[in-house]
Amino acid sequence: LWQVNVAGAHHAVRAVVPAMVERGRGVVVNVASIAGRIGAPMEGAYSATKFAVVGMSESLQSELDGTGVRVCLVDPGPVDTGFFDARGVPYSRTRPKAIPAEQVADAIVSAVEEGRDEVFVPRWLRAAVVAKTAFPSLYRTTSRLDRMLQDPTEAEVPNAREPWRRTSFWMGRGDYEPQPRLDGDHRCDVVVMGGGFTGLWTAIQLKDADPAMDV
Repeated sequence: LWQVNVAGAHHAVRAVVPAMVERGRGVVVNVASIAGRIGAPMEGAYSATKFAVVGMSESLQSELDGTGVRVCLVDPGPVDTGFFDARGVPYSRTRPKAIPAEQVADAIVSAVEEGRDEVFVPRWLRAAVVAKTAFPSLYRTTSRLDRMLQDPTEAEVPNAREPWRRTSFWMGRGDYEPQPRLDGDHRCDVVVMGGGFTGLWTAIQLKDADPAMDV
């Protein structure tokens, strides 16, 4: 999990940003998650990786200021992909509802075209981050109440919380070993990191909009 979400984004940035800076243009899109802005219950490891992506993106925004290279941070809510099947626990909450990957891809394309620094998908998720920052105690209270109302009970899903305990701090199989920097001249106009199918769909959308663009 750490290798894919954090190390993968880190190495990709190191591979493409130098050439972008040299040309004086480019866009780095890091797909984080609302779980990188607000810790997701029973998903401690996943949230930790996405918080890392958020921190790296915010640092890059400052470091690359004035170079012509922009960094866009994308914070989607739950996305209807194979992620929940892979973790072994289906998404059962009624809110926020899982959204299609195409919706996230469309938001990424718009953010790149409009030059936005950060986007939430759906947009109302930004309000949760503002509430957490401005009224932390109130936010934690309402969050606890929300979990009590929405988390599945043992009657609804037998042993529901057991897989969550296993996945909360699951860091992936095997030990993390730093990977070498990617060599070569990795030249592109836009690089999208994270999001799985969402990232692939975004690349397709960008290429359709501008076939000459290197994605």
